[in-house]
Amino acid sequence: MSDQQWAPSRRAFLGAAAIGGLGMLLAGCSGDSSVAAGTASELRGPPVKGGTLRVGFVGGGAADTLDGAIATNLGDLARAINMYDTLTTHDDDYHVQPMLATSVTPNADASVWTAELRTDVKFCDGRPMTARDVVASIERIIDPTDPKNGAAGLATLAEVVATGEHTVEFRLRSPDSSLDDVLAKYDMTIVPTDFDVANPIGTGPFMLDRFIPAQLTVLKANPYYWGEEGPYLDSVELLNFNDTDALINALLSTQIDVAAQIPAALSEVIASDTRMRVLECQTGVWLPFTMRCDVAPFDDERVRQAFRLAVDRDQMINQVLSGHGRVANDMYAPLD
Repeated sequence: MSDQQWAPSRRAFLGAAAIGGLGMLLAGCSGDSSVAAGTASELRGPPVKGGTLRVGFVGGGAADTLDGAIATNLGDLARAINMYDTLTTHDDDYHVQPMLATSVTPNADASVWTAELRTDVKFCDGRPMTARDVVASIERIIDPTDPKNGAAGLATLAEVVATGEHTVEFRLRSPDSSLDDVLAKYDMTIVPTDFDVANPIGTGPFMLDRFIPAQLTVLKANPYYWGEEGPYLDSVELLNFNDTDALINALLSTQIDVAAQIPAALSEVIASDTRMRVLECQTGVWLPFTMRCDVAPFDDERVRQAFRLAVDRDQMINQVLSGHGRVANDMYAPLD
């Protein structure tokens, strides 16, 4: 992994950027009276500090969580990426880059990895982040009595040790050439040694202001944020909706500024409204047709090949995804 410093400026600026990475965003026109009715606002000049971004999405429920290490649904992900950081991260091309660590490097056989931490990072309560916090965070993730989402990715980890105030060693049972990639997953969150999900503390650009499961999350700017830029917004509001119709209606009535993950089938219709701008990004999501290769008839390779050849996959993309997709290469997602 490169030791080049990376500044997550777009993440800090957008606040709810996590949502954009999971599908299509629908942005409405600005509430500024200087914007002509019926036209989407143009972005001009440098970012301006201040304001609130209201983001709507479908889903959520009583199980919504503030614990980024067990984030599952769209709201959980948005909260996790805005409130917490990880040792490494992925850039727009899905290459591993430094984040809370300035470098994460292996020994000769990749059985021991050393993370050198930034020395200027503070949690949102003003406390400095140290190697002890990183060790506690990783041990929390792999706790055998309560393993978190990222525990499987750390299955080869024998122990994690603080070898200095800002240095951590990951000692593995067997070599792992991609541990830096594992540590970049959104659920590998770094939190204080005394982390309490009832009062969540992180290092992300935003911190918790208010949380009502299945309804509302309000995040406010973290005054101790370590990034070179941002956060520019004063606050981000994440609003839950029961269905897509309610979500789109909220956008059209200016109750929200952004709608996340609009259905592909609606994208062309919505884009025809000059007040709207559809933002589309490539993701790593892939949709397989899964067959039990140990059970007839799929234990016959010819049957599996026949299924592959019988389906017009380009036609499926056009009809099911309204053209917003690509034919998979049968083994890996585009960003693998």
